[in-house]
Amino acid sequence: MSELSFFSTKLNGTITLPPYKSEAIRILLMSALSGVSPTAVVRLPDRLGDDLIAAKRAAESLHALISHERNEPIYVNGSASLLRLLIPISLAYSDKCEFIISIRLWQRGLDEYVRALNCSLSFNQLSKTHGILTVTGIIKPMRYSVDVSRSSQYASGMLMMLPLVKSAALSLPYANGNIQLVSKPYFNLTLELMKRFGIQFEADHLKDSVVLSASGKYSFPGNIRLSGDGSYAANYIVANSFGSDVKFSNYPDFMQSDTVIDSIIHNDVIDISDCPDLFPILCIAACGRNGLTVIKNTARLSTKESDRVFSMQAGITSLGGSICVAENSVRIFGNGHLSCGTVNSFNDHRIVMAFAIASLIADGPIRIINADAVAKSAPSFFDDFVSLGGVIIED
Repeated sequence: MSELSFFSTKLNGTITLPPYKSEAIRILLMSALSGVSPTAVVRLPDRLGDDLIAAKRAAESLHALISHERNEPIYVNGSASLLRLLIPISLAYSDKCEFIISIRLWQRGLDEYVRALNCSLSFNQLSKTHGILTVTGIIKPMRYSVDVSRSSQYASGMLMMLPLVKSAALSLPYANGNIQLVSKPYFNLTLELMKRFGIQFEADHLKDSVVLSASGKYSFPGNIRLSGDGSYAANYIVANSFGSDVKFSNYPDFMQSDTVIDSIIHNDVIDISDCPDLFPILCIAACGRNGLTVIKNTARLSTKESDRVFSMQAGITSLGGSICVAENSVRIFGNGHLSCGTVNSFNDHRIVMAFAIASLIADGPIRIINADAVAKSAPSFFDDFVSLGGVIIED
């Protein structure tokens, strides 16, 4: 099922959103840190994307490491957020940790942790797609800092490590009364979930930084209910802006980073600093508008599952759209429609979903190469699309 053609003029109906991936990964890991078996206490649907399948396996391996049952390579697959959270946590328990990861994930780089943790990395390729990442280092009771210009996930990983190492602290840039980092809502999510799991924080404000320290032990809070994924919903919110009528049985009940799409979808200028995952579908929304849309702070998208700026530029251009790429922004000149044609997903799940929704404003089917990449986060996407009245043809 690597090549599929999508076609629809309007989608209608109600769907159930998959679990909010960022929340679910953190809850699984914090449950393991609480000393409980994550899969026994965190209820997940039977059908999961590849990242959450990896998170379940990784959380159980972490639980086994903490319980001294075994110290085995932790299966991460291609999940960058999972790996970035796990590295400092795992090093708090063992000075040598191994992770089974995809080659693409290794290529995305971990320089931030090499500098922040003074750890060493080695990669042994096992197959055409995967290998073992070995991380060696010692977590010390000291003040750490980490580069937060590319992703907040590094700061979240360091934050989750703090309660495990007495007297460890994390220094983050601070200005105008706020911590300064990209994708800050994801960091705030980590902070709030840790508090829910029994961790207390103290903040020491310096001239241009804030030093966070943590106390308490992870303890399972019980009664965990996962939210629906706002990133997934964003695709159908854009479909609704094209005239569809899609509803959600479990719309997110708190502000996720990507639920802002409701308020920015029609803006002429959009800053994606805090919501980078919205970029592909926002590009399609811009094509469906009449006029110029500028999307800012796009430079760091080159290290996602694909180089997303290049992926969307290639796809939109092949469908007759007008897109101009600068160093840190994209300009899209929309006229309300696209041509039919073929696009490459570059094995990126969000590119697949975005161009499937683009079929709503196309004058014929849109054929997507490597459409099965959607399994990374949304294995139900094809079923949902068809249940809402969309047409998918296997080529």
